[in-house]
Amino acid sequence: MASDVSDAKSNETTKEKEYKKYINFGKLHLKEATLISNEDTFIDEMKKKLESMFINNNEYLLDKIYDAKTERLIDRKEKLSFKRITSSDNHFFGTFSRLSTTKDVLTDIMDNKSKEKIDPDSIYFEHNTLFYIDYRTKAISFIKTEHIKNVYPFLEAFINNNNILNLEIIPLIKKDTEIVESIVTDLEIAFATVDISPNQEFVGLNNLEKMGCKVKNYKLSVKLEKAKTSFTKQLLNFRSSNKENIKKMSISTYDEDIDLLTNRFTKSVPIKLSNNYEKDFSTIENTLKTELLKAIQ
Repeated sequence: MASDVSDAKSNETTKEKEYKKYINFGKLHLKEATLISNEDTFIDEMKKKLESMFINNNEYLLDKIYDAKTERLIDRKEKLSFKRITSSDNHFFGTFSRLSTTKDVLTDIMDNKSKEKIDPDSIYFEHNTLFYIDYRTKAISFIKTEHIKNVYPFLEAFINNNNILNLEIIPLIKKDTEIVESIVTDLEIAFATVDISPNQEFVGLNNLEKMGCKVKNYKLSVKLEKAKTSFTKQLLNFRSSNKENIKKMSISTYDEDIDLLTNRFTKSVPIKLSNNYEKDFSTIENTLKTELLKAIQ
């Protein structure tokens, strides 16, 4: 009987669930040729450096940063931890996390069943992110999380191995011709200034400031029920003629978020995972690889 209970609990803890994860994409680019690498050799040099970083174990701690003024390595205030999960001559798949001595003591996370507090560090996907480097296409994909908003500079520090190489990650963008084909479900715009017609009852931005406040920007966020096929094209035309006053302009489709000021995009992908993420690494690796190859076509 006790064994049956134990098995039931085990099955419950490993039960699969479909999660929506957001993936960013980028191309590896050599900013400028150096003595050890050029456009033809920088990927091979990067592979050598990554192999040397993990020659003793599968974890690498980036605790130094190159200081251009002194041309020396100095201690980083925030340590970066990278782990290798799998690698080959064609790819590198690993995790990245920030190691910080500070915590948000006002944030308490409770388990829905036991009502016990959960250590935020135990929530794997929010404090760690997984990334996939494809050497053949010179491209990279990674999962975007709430706690690590901008992963690009951290991954650049990793692949550059403290300024030994001279690489950057350029986010993939969509062409306007691709965006025009999008079916928009959500729209968000932030303006610096907005003019409201006098015959409207809505309090305009100018009148609002006359009441005794200073407005930083004006935001509009809408969820669309239906839109004509020409709607996206009109949005792009509106963006082009009002760029000076637009602070933010983004759209969402059924599986993507697109920043219309930069044309950068984030793909939302459903992934079936269990609570034991280590058992799902192969699923995550395959998803990052497959979506990356789709994105760079």
